[in-house]
Amino acid sequence: ERVTRSELAGVSGRLTVELPNGLEFVSITAYEELDKLAVVDEDSSATGAFGIGLQFKDSYGADTHQFSQEFRLTGEAGGGPWIAGLYYYDAHKKVTSTVEMLETVPGVPDTAATLGTESWAGYVDWQPALSDTLGMVVGLRYTDEEKNVDATTSGVGVSKKLPGDQVTGRIGLSWTPLDTVLTYATLSTGYKSG
Repeated sequence: ERVTRSELAGVSGRLTVELPNGLEFVSITAYEELDKLAVVDEDSSATGAFGIGLQFKDSYGADTHQFSQEFRLTGEAGGGPWIAGLYYYDAHKKVTSTVEMLETVPGVPDTAATLGTESWAGYVDWQPALSDTLGMVVGLRYTDEEKNVDATTSGVGVSKKLPGDQVTGRIGLSWTPLDTVLTYATLSTGYKSG
């Protein structure tokens, strides 16, 4: 028998404030919860695999909470727009995975893990106009993140902390010789956590 249950709840809010000198301040806040359970009958039979009662019934569960907050300030300088901001993210997840007939202790999942992620970043981006047809884009971002993992599989536990930080950026030029023609070249770097 296959069972899938998901409960998702979340809320988000956005605040925009117009400031003097053409500046705009934006705050975006979000919170989300997810509770999920999936039960899969791998052998798909009423009597069990090979007719001898071996029923491979897998169960997967996840309980997730995450919060994010972003502050942005935008304006214009040098004939082009700019943006500067701060971003914060905090997430916690508890997951379980088990095959009932293979459980070391009946009723206790084979694998249980808690994962935590905390990250913050600061960034700036500017797109000045160098002439009527030539533009530029330059951006910089600093990210600091830490992941924590605590897991137990068949009674064997492991804990690990994965810190990381990175500076990334981009720089590019755009050229608009005609109103209907745009050419550009951009060099950028990226960062994937984990």
